[in-house]
Amino acid sequence: MSEQTILHIQFIGENDIPDISSKSDEIIKILTEDGIHKDVLCDLIAAFSNYEATFNVHSIYLLSLIESIASLFPSAWFGARGLGEEFRYTWVAEFQEGRKVFIQGPWDYE
Repeated sequence: MSEQTILHIQFIGENDIPDISSKSDEIIKILTEDGIHKDVLCDLIAAFSNYEATFNVHSIYLLSLIESIASLFPSAWFGARGLGEEFRYTWVAEFQEGRKVFIQGPWDYE
């Protein structure tokens, strides 16, 4: 099982760039419910500030987490790409108005 994922973020159009730290309490609640260490919040802040970060979570979990994060920022429009350790544990998604509007991948994931 792949446990490390690189996340790329790209903001689209003239939209509000999410301030991840402004929703820290909600994000920590999501991480706690999922049994994920709260240090992942620092990785999220880095990804949304620097457009890239490495996470020590599975690619599929990160996709689910980004979906949850997008719902906290309904005015944000952004693309996200997760690159897992396994070549096919890759996905590309776009989020607008707090929901997923496009997804490709992951491929052949069991």
